[in-house]
Amino acid sequence: MLKDTNLQILEKNYEAVYSLFFEHEYLSKPQVAKLSGFSMPTVMSHIKRLEENSLIKKSRVLSAEIGRPATAYSLNTDAKGSIGVEIMSDKIKCAVFNLKAQAIAKKTFTLKCTYSPYYPKNLCHVLKDFMSELNLGKENVLGIGISLQAVVDSHGQNIIYSRILPISNLDINFLESELKLPCRLFHDVECAAINELWFSSDLGNAVFISLSEHIGGCLIKDHKIESGKCGYAGALEHIEIEEKGRLCYCGKQGCLETYCSISALKKDSQLDLKEFFSRLRDGGDRENKIWNDYLEHLSKALSTVYLLLERDIVLGGEMSSFLNSSDVLKLEELIKKRCTFQINGQFISIATVERDAAITGAALFFLSLALPENLVKVAF
Repeated sequence: MLKDTNLQILEKNYEAVYSLFFEHEYLSKPQVAKLSGFSMPTVMSHIKRLEENSLIKKSRVLSAEIGRPATAYSLNTDAKGSIGVEIMSDKIKCAVFNLKAQAIAKKTFTLKCTYSPYYPKNLCHVLKDFMSELNLGKENVLGIGISLQAVVDSHGQNIIYSRILPISNLDINFLESELKLPCRLFHDVECAAINELWFSSDLGNAVFISLSEHIGGCLIKDHKIESGKCGYAGALEHIEIEEKGRLCYCGKQGCLETYCSISALKKDSQLDLKEFFSRLRDGGDRENKIWNDYLEHLSKALSTVYLLLERDIVLGGEMSSFLNSSDVLKLEELIKKRCTFQINGQFISIATVERDAAITGAALFFLSLALPENLVKVAF
């Protein structure tokens, strides 16, 4: 094994000092030296560099019983930010996240998604207005992550498949040229999974399922999204669960999408999600029948997924906030009945992050580029 060069050691030590400011509210140079084990000259050099890069700032003076008071430094959380964007059929959501992955500003804009050649330009106008309102200079923005209901390539540069949104003409090079910032496209389900990986402590290998207006899935392996050769690994929404069943937007029949998306549940119940679950929890016979059918259909697809991959399943998306432990146990029992082999223990969980998962996940890629390596919780 090759030894690290002096420059590599220097960078590792710099990151080690930088990471301490994420763990502590404020630190003096002597405290950094004690926590890191580095010499005072080394600490002083790294503190100076961090301050020059505006990543830390002087925050207070610590009193001392003996000697001169010490200056304490704290993390400048707003020094750099990453923008997350979620493109929807009739609007876009924008948010800025600081170095601690905290949303510091959010706004929703009305913008109908169309095949029009003017749409990319209109999108850029909206993003420019958003940054202008916040007085965000380009030097403070790490990049823009864009979440959308479409399959994109592994580099986040091109849209491979889009039937839900009329957006196949979105050119990443045009966006970067107009905005003068690095941009990257993400499948919305992958964004939600990235978000879950970042904020959940024990999620290394799993299948993430987004139960939203449209259903979707993606694979997580070794803390990384596994997109497959062409970018659509985990697209379980198009697993056929009923022969000659309902017509799907993809043109085929019997897809899971047509039975287990929120759109399908609304159509079957003629209720919005909140009202449906309210009646279900109150013991409504009609809603209970619809829900049992829903879980039966979902189990058909998930039993196949589990047999193929034998990974835990995480249920996310808008519907996840309405689910409870009873729903999970019922779904697990249905899957166990379908599986050839015995499944021991609990293997399905509900996502811990419910709100704005896609927009947050989209921003985390660029945010990770500015963080110490030990604080990056997703392998991009």
